[in-house]
Amino acid sequence: MKTQKKRYYPYIAINEHLFMTFAKNELGFDVPYSGIVKAKDVDYHYVTKRYDRINGLKYNQVDFAQVMEVKSTDKYNSSSEELFIAVNKKLSSKEAKLKALMFYYYSYLIKHADLHLKNMGALEIGNKKYILAPLYDLISVGVYNGESWDLGLPLKEPYKKPKNWKLNDFYKLAKLIGVSESLFKKKLERLLKHILLRCLSI
Repeated sequence: MKTQKKRYYPYIAINEHLFMTFAKNELGFDVPYSGIVKAKDVDYHYVTKRYDRINGLKYNQVDFAQVMEVKSTDKYNSSSEELFIAVNKKLSSKEAKLKALMFYYYSYLIKHADLHLKNMGALEIGNKKYILAPLYDLISVGVYNGESWDLGLPLKEPYKKPKNWKLNDFYKLAKLIGVSESLFKKKLERLLKHILLRCLSI
């Protein structure tokens, strides 16, 4: 039996830090403070500040594999529709649900390629109310492999991998969380305009 060669992604910690920092500083996503620390060899370690412990208080966080009662080993065995149905049920406000969808689109745009059920979470803020947890594990695999578009979870009906998605597929997810096409389009245009302006200014 032929063994699959393990992929090597050099400086993955720097990759994560850059895309997380851009999401926070340029796009306004909720991202915890983070940094990179030089390792003993030529690589780096990625470190992040805990956001579920504040002033002695502990905030409960669950990832969406836990929310959907899916085993960690089955974190890819779902669909984007099933994820956003769970997002709609778990998150307490329309704003939090929209943030989840915008994060999903940003991940698609940078070719995250490994966004699965455990890479999105919900943070309890009291009285059994949940917001979208600050973003984590955000890496652009597309930097290493330009053909990589998969988020990890395809569309179920009809079956479609993210590399084949169109804007209408995101409208479909928006509908599942009660967000209109016009609102999502407005937020999307603002996001893309800001990214383009920042890229042109480099």
